[in-house]
Formats: sequence, C-alpha cells, structure tokens
Amino acid sequence: MGLSKGFEEHQSNWLVSFVTDSGYSAEDLVSNLIGFYGALYPETDFIKKCEPVSKDLAQRIWKRHGSVEKNKNRTFKPYIFHDGDDVADERKRLNELPAFLRKIKPAKVDPGHGDLYVWVS
Repeated sequence: MGLSKGFEEHQSNWLVSFVTDSGYSAEDLVSNLIGFYGALYPETDFIKKCEPVSKDLAQRIWKRHGSVEKNKNRTFKPYIFHDGDDVADERKRLNELPAFLRKIKPAKVDPGHGDLYVWVS
C-alpha cells in the first residue's frame, strides 16, 4: 500500500503532471490492491468477485462523471458512481472494500526501525 501511494504521489508531481494526469486516478489504488490479492491467491478470480458492470453501463458512467483521471481517489476505498438515468443524484461516493479484499491488514511500522522493519510479537 505504501509503494502504491508513493508511485501515485510521483505521478501527481507537478512536473510529471504536465505529461499525464494519471496520479491517483479513481481506480488506481483499488486496482493495485486487487492485483496484489490476485498475485497472492492466483486461484481466485478477484475481478469476477468484484462484479464488474457491463461495457454499456461503464460507458454511461464515464460520460456522466468524466474520465477516471478527473475523479481523483487517494484512498483504497472504491468509488461507487451513480448509474441511473435520474440526474438528481450526480454524486459519487466512497464505499468500503468487500471483506475478501480486507483479509490482509497493513503492518504497523515502528518509527524507530524504518519502513522495512516491523515488530512481530
């Protein structure tokens, strides 16, 4: 998680942002987490478990809310975008990750020992 945030921070750097507006795109940190779980548990289809929407619905959401680069997300919580035809609710909201993407807890780093070491009791 720290590495993912560091990479996104680099992409958000003012100098890099002249080339790309990719840093902290709506899906970046969440998709990195899904990829991490997929590498640890290759027998599980995490993409399928996340129940992706149809291409048609994804395109409607894109047209309504804009590109993922325009919807910044600095958390590991996924955005839920309004997907109906009713324009009364144009908001997006952060949602909790499903339980299967919360099994592994980030290590608490001991400030006295740097980022590469954690205490194990």
